[in-house]
Amino acid sequence: MMILGGEKNMEQDKKPSGVDTVLGENTSFNGRIESRGTLRIDGRVEGEIVAQDTVIVGPSGVIKANVKAASISVSGQVDGNIHTTEKAELHPTATVNGDIKTKIGSLTVQPGAKINGTLTMKDETAAPTAAPTTAPAPSQPAASNAPSEGQKAGGASEPPSPLQRRK
Repeated sequence: MMILGGEKNMEQDKKPSGVDTVLGENTSFNGRIESRGTLRIDGRVEGEIVAQDTVIVGPSGVIKANVKAASISVSGQVDGNIHTTEKAELHPTATVNGDIKTKIGSLTVQPGAKINGTLTMKDETAAPTAAPTTAPAPSQPAASNAPSEGQKAGGASEPPSPLQRRK
């Protein structure tokens, strides 16, 4: 296991906890972190995090970065977007200022956790389906994309349809 910063005894934090790398509470890192194992952040990270396994953000952890990981467990603060392929857990002390993208049924938000952003949940195993041509994109309000009555999407007017005339 690799420990960066902090005053922990190596015997107390060996592999049974399942954590491969720890960024200690008194440590900050600026740049890109790539991890194949479980990464625990109790300090401060700015940049980007890409993990093939789990990222754990401890209560004192502050991340100012986009995070891509199989799983994430947040008890601290993340200022950036989160994209997981397996699961995301937000504990009562968590604050996420950014968008979260994960698969359906894999998000756990405990009371007290804060999310300031959008949430996208998709079934990663399902084949993509074509979106209906008349529906607006899910993240945009319907009124902002819909052409007004009697107007085509390009701005040209057309006569009202029989359904529109009945109004």
